[in-house]
Amino acid sequence: MYERVESAKQKQFLEMERERINFMKQLEVKRMENFVDAHVKLARMKHAKKNGGSAANGTIGVELASSVAALPFLSNPAYL
Repeated sequence: MYERVESAKQKQFLEMERERINFMKQLEVKRMENFVDAHVKLARMKHAKKNGGSAANGTIGVELASSVAALPFLSNPAYL
């Protein structure tokens, strides 16, 4: 009887730990997404300010793509 209760407690603990780890991963991904969004918005504002408010020359896409590509957690599944 005691062994069954302890086994059930151990299984419940492991399941809760898995859920905690999964939650922490999701939280970190969301934090990184928010960071990237802020980084992109800042790059857009800087670019618009530098070009006098017009972003029609197409360089903003290259700048944003290179800034996002510099963030390894977006393309590396090890971070997820």
